[in-house]
Amino acid sequence: MALTALTFAAPAYASGGKGGGGGGGGGGGGGGTSVGAIQRASAVATCDGTTTMTFSVDKGFDKRVEVQVAYSGMAAGQQTTYRLTNDADGSLIAGWGSFPSSPSALITTLGRAVAPGPVEISAAFQLTAPDTGEVLETCTAHLSTFAK
Repeated sequence: MALTALTFAAPAYASGGKGGGGGGGGGGGGGGTSVGAIQRASAVATCDGTTTMTFSVDKGFDKRVEVQVAYSGMAAGQQTTYRLTNDADGSLIAGWGSFPSSPSALITTLGRAVAPGPVEISAAFQLTAPDTGEVLETCTAHLSTFAK
């Protein structure tokens, strides 16, 4: 009877040290950076035009941050970009850009994981003309939550 071993690459943020060898196979090394499961939170963005926008964060796959952005009141064809930043270290949690085909949408995307503890998130949204890149409207939001 043959034994088959399956191996999988661990995500970069959870890689451990080298395991010991011998006998019955040694134990693995210590874990890498700890990540927390973010608790659901939402915020309404303040826009300097006619767009209404909200965003929410929640625990996603593998403790990564799931981001939902909902907007309405946008002229069709405008380019929408957003950037969610962890205020503690300035790191990017999620970012996205596209050419929406309608004046309203609900977009869900998966961002990166965050460390356990309090999490302060800043969101910056820009609506630009696709042909010139001219900024037509900006929206900003902030929320506080916790990752455990």
